[in-house]
Amino acid sequence: MEAKKLQAEGAYKAAKAQATKAKNGSRSEQIDAAKAMMEKAEQAMKLAKSTYERVQQLYDDGVLPVQKRDEAETQKNAADAQWEAAKAQYTMALNGARSEDKAAANALVLQANGAKAEVNAYLKETKILAPISGEITLKISEEGEVVGAGMPVVAITDLKEAWAVFNIREDALKNVSKGKEFSIFIPALEKTIPMEVYYIASAGNYAIWKSSRESGGFDLKTFEIRLRPKAPVEGLRPGMTALWKK
Repeated sequence: MEAKKLQAEGAYKAAKAQATKAKNGSRSEQIDAAKAMMEKAEQAMKLAKSTYERVQQLYDDGVLPVQKRDEAETQKNAADAQWEAAKAQYTMALNGARSEDKAAANALVLQANGAKAEVNAYLKETKILAPISGEITLKISEEGEVVGAGMPVVAITDLKEAWAVFNIREDALKNVSKGKEFSIFIPALEKTIPMEVYYIASAGNYAIWKSSRESGGFDLKTFEIRLRPKAPVEGLRPGMTALWKK
């Protein structure tokens, strides 16, 4: 793929150079040379014209034969044609490449750019990028193994995203609401940190072994509650014990 990338970049640069050349037209030296040839042809044309006029006058006076007049006229016509050709060369040098040549050169640039983009897309597929930053919790696949599309390679834990999970009996929910702040003690860090309730389960998960009354009552449900720290806590890691002190 790296070799293909070099080839694509080389083709793109070559096409770009051709397009630039077609756009810029002839070099200044070529334009100057064409201009000099045109000016030289113009001087020769003027000389041939004035010579023909003098010869014509002498022919009209009967001094020169018709042969001399025809020769002077032929030289004048040849000088005119040479000037027209030189002028066309100079104009072509000024205008540069034709519109069709420019369009073809630009098309080659687009084609080469497409090839380069295709190779870059293939190169991107040779690398696997994690959707988040964190620490690798589990290495699922080893180097050299064939992994199917959509299969995980490693499991990553996002240490910046931390929360505490508690299962609260429904008779204690009256004091809990979203956005309310509580002090949570982390034994591993030996510190108490403020956490805010951001999730309360919409339905109870299971019943605990306690009835609301000794007789004729009902089992109390348990609801999952989640709290997140108000600010990042250094050293806080998944699996640590969190104590909710009343």
